[in-house]
Amino acid sequence: MDVFSEASTFLAQQLQPLDGTERKKWITNVANHVQGQCLNLPVVEKQHIELAIKEANNTGLDDTETVFRVISAFDVPSFVYCEEKKKFLPDPSKKSLLAVPDAKSKYIRERYWLLWQKTCRHETFSRRLAPGTDETVKKNRMNLRKVENILSSSKMNDVVLLGLLTQLTEGRYYLEDPTGSVPIDITTANFSSGLFCEGCFLLAYGKYRDGILKVDEVGFPFPELAADSRAFFGSVNSWGGPSKTLLKHSRNLAELEKANVEHNIFAKTIVNQSTLAPLTPIAFPTHWNHDAALSLYPLPDLIVIGDPCQGFHITEQGCTVMNVGSFPKSKFAFKVYYPSSKTVEDSQIPDEE
Repeated sequence: MDVFSEASTFLAQQLQPLDGTERKKWITNVANHVQGQCLNLPVVEKQHIELAIKEANNTGLDDTETVFRVISAFDVPSFVYCEEKKKFLPDPSKKSLLAVPDAKSKYIRERYWLLWQKTCRHETFSRRLAPGTDETVKKNRMNLRKVENILSSSKMNDVVLLGLLTQLTEGRYYLEDPTGSVPIDITTANFSSGLFCEGCFLLAYGKYRDGILKVDEVGFPFPELAADSRAFFGSVNSWGGPSKTLLKHSRNLAELEKANVEHNIFAKTIVNQSTLAPLTPIAFPTHWNHDAALSLYPLPDLIVIGDPCQGFHITEQGCTVMNVGSFPKSKFAFKVYYPSSKTVEDSQIPDEE
């Protein structure tokens, strides 16, 4: 990343009155804020430094900020993944409820790239391993492929493919990505836990023969802790509201609750798919232009579901997933969430005596 001379001169003037220790602290702080601005070009100008210093000085809440704010789904910002720059950039296109036809394929394609970039970083596929990494991990590292790579060969072993589960023809399942589609045979496949349905993205492992991918194992894309996502996504506010940066980052909780298998499977599905709607548009229609409002990437601290089924709360990858249940059917029971400790307490309105 290049820094214009005007920007470096301005920063030097601002840091000149400080001693050496404070100066190093401020340089690190300003650099972190600049990286979180999602610059379109790898060039830092004076205005970027000014904004970073202003944000670093905001130790409390801004004038427009509160400790609790309800944000409209139509105000949630949208980001697109740039494969060339390997980063997320703000989506400049205007949104409307009456979306253009291309928006349908676009939002599914953006879901794919979101899952692709975080899956590539997983130690199973990552080409950048930390020094001292166990030799077993290096040996078991696999290549994550795209459909076009598979179709260019007559046969291929140890294929790992990330794709959208679809039925392009009656009774025949396919895995589809932006480069094409390939028919799959899942008659003898082993499935991991999760809700596998049309419209969700899968990781399939198997052998490619005669134009068909014979799948041996099927699972979801690997989840990613919010702290790890933020290391690549930056501190930009992905949820909306007046604040430019997140006021709080997610942290991994001490242990994972496993009291209810069905609830755990539901939570794992939406967390791994990084969306609240991992279903085909036929079963779960969405507004194409506002799919970002359903995104769960990076993971939030809390996900609240308003379903009339029995209430529950569990933790998945440091994120609390809660269903409040039906208020009248549960004898006026409700749940209280404490943000400071990230705990949920079951409460109930007592009967009148």
